[in-house]
Amino acid sequence: MTEPEEKNPWLRLARLSEDHEANKQLWNGYQKYLLKPNEEDYQRQMENPKFEEIEELSDTTIHAIQTKIQDRPTELDPFDEINMAADIQEIKMPLNLEGFYFAFPVWVMGKRFTASLNLENTQFSHGAKFSGCVFENIYGLASLISNGTQVLRAVNLMKCYLSALQHLKWLISDQQALKL
Repeated sequence: MTEPEEKNPWLRLARLSEDHEANKQLWNGYQKYLLKPNEEDYQRQMENPKFEEIEELSDTTIHAIQTKIQDRPTELDPFDEINMAADIQEIKMPLNLEGFYFAFPVWVMGKRFTASLNLENTQFSHGAKFSGCVFENIYGLASLISNGTQVLRAVNLMKCYLSALQHLKWLISDQQALKL
C-alpha cells in the first residue's frame, strides 16, 4: 500500500484490488450501499441507467471492505463530500477511475497528479470540484462532456493546470458542462 492510500480511505477503496474491473465493482457497489439509507436521493439516482445497473454488494463483501479499510465512511448524507485526496499533496501512481460512479459530491483541492488520472466514462451525480490542482496526464474529459449534463452536473476545474494542451479544446467545446 502506498503512503497516499494509507492516509485516505477513498483512495484505498479505489485501488483495493489489482484488477480494475473488481475495483470499479467494489467502488460503485459501495457508493450504492452508502446512498441506500437516503431513499429520496437513492430513488432519484435510480433514474440514471448507469446507477440502476450497479450490482449491489453482498453483506459479506460490505463487511470485507469495512474490515480491510477501518477508517472508511460507513454512512454519508447525500451532500457529504468525497475527498479522494484529503491529507495528500501528490498522487504519484496512476489513478484509474474509468467507469466509476460517484453518488456524492467530489472535492479535490491543491493536489498534484504526477501520474495519469483516467476519468473516462466516470459519472459524478452531484458534480466534482478540482481547485488548484496540477494534472500532468488526465484522460476522459471528452467523455465527461459528451455524456452531457444529465450524467455530469458539473466538473469545475478552478485554477487548475492541465499540462496536455489537447484537453483545452475539450474544455472550450462545452462550457455549460465544464466550468473553467
